[in-house]
Amino acid sequence: MPKTFIFSCTGIRTLFDIYVYNESCYDSMDPEYIYEQCKILGIQDYEKKAREMAYKLFDVLTKDFSNLSKEEFEYVEYYFSSGTYGTAQQRIQNEIHKFELEGSKHAKAKYVFRRLFPETAWFKNHSKFLESYPIFIPFYAIFRIVTKVFLSWSNWMNEIKNILFMD
Repeated sequence: MPKTFIFSCTGIRTLFDIYVYNESCYDSMDPEYIYEQCKILGIQDYEKKAREMAYKLFDVLTKDFSNLSKEEFEYVEYYFSSGTYGTAQQRIQNEIHKFELEGSKHAKAKYVFRRLFPETAWFKNHSKFLESYPIFIPFYAIFRIVTKVFLSWSNWMNEIKNILFMD
């Protein structure tokens, strides 16, 4: 969930799922254990913030949304504007923003380049065959460009339009 949130966001359903799960299983959960496991994964801040927002939004006892700070309201708005599973536009914005944070002066160009030519690790993560036989990565990279750019031309053009007309 945190990876999806960071990569392309997730919808409000995620907060609802957190709330329902916590409410139905709270008696059998060990909060300290959950915190330690989240800490090991490096997601303890995300988990805490998402859980707090879920309770602020869905807890029957706190139907007063005026208790949300401006930052919390923007956080919730981000969820509401992201559909059920996030949006492609939000994913693109997040990736470009990540490149900007890394100091890239041409973040949009770097994003397009990385979409066309992912790092070697991407290929290995997306294919067990390529993980076992990395010598085939260059061939798959060419095949991928042909199929993604030329055979899915309308999808590729929509992505380019999203990049060009981004705030």
